[in-house]
Amino acid sequence: MRFIERTIRGIGYHRWHHLVLATITIGFVLVGLFLLTSQNFNSLANLQFNQRLSDLNLSNEQAIVITNRVAAAHALLDANYQLWFLAAAGIFFLFNLGLAISAAYRRAAESRSYLLLGKSPTKVALQYATESMFTFTAVFIGVSLVLLIISGGITAWWNQLNQGLFQNSAGGRALLRQFNTQFSRIFDHQLTGFSDQSLLFAAAPVSDSLLVYPKPFLLVFLTGIGLILLSHLLAAGFIRAFAKRDSLAH
Repeated sequence: MRFIERTIRGIGYHRWHHLVLATITIGFVLVGLFLLTSQNFNSLANLQFNQRLSDLNLSNEQAIVITNRVAAAHALLDANYQLWFLAAAGIFFLFNLGLAISAAYRRAAESRSYLLLGKSPTKVALQYATESMFTFTAVFIGVSLVLLIISGGITAWWNQLNQGLFQNSAGGRALLRQFNTQFSRIFDHQLTGFSDQSLLFAAAPVSDSLLVYPKPFLLVFLTGIGLILLSHLLAAGFIRAFAKRDSLAH
């Protein structure tokens, strides 16, 4: 209980530090959820495309070549989403490492008191990390709730944006024209539950609610918590150095 009280007091005493962290967290959570949810949409579109494709008896060699290019475009976009998320996570980590070192400097007197009580720099770093993780969790919950509330109005737009990015990775409209030309001929001779227009993309995502896509939320949360913890542990050495300098100054 005292640990929780100390954590809340620490956040209150160093509110500007946590306001900066909250601002960075909002950006990371929004970008992370956008990229990972878009990756889900892309994977779902690829899965649905392959399922529809299995209903067709493809004998046209050029059509097979085009479908292979479509699959390659999905794989490229999927890899890009992963790369962009890693870049966002790297930026978030660097900001947090800077904040952790800044906290070690600004809280040198406080750290010296903890060290005099017998706490190790690592334990002090964990105390500061707990405060940051508390702030991250609160902001993450707030942002997630807002997205879940408005998800009914944004998932269709989100899916369309993913389709636009897919078109770019597929080489633009030239491939789509070839795709439509080849498959319109195939559909003239086959009866299916979908058209050549809906073969490549479904009209809408599976659900308007982001609740059916929980994995991006979990990955963003665990990544953020892990990076905050890592940044503070890496800054543990600065805690002893700044505390020692503070003791010499007094």
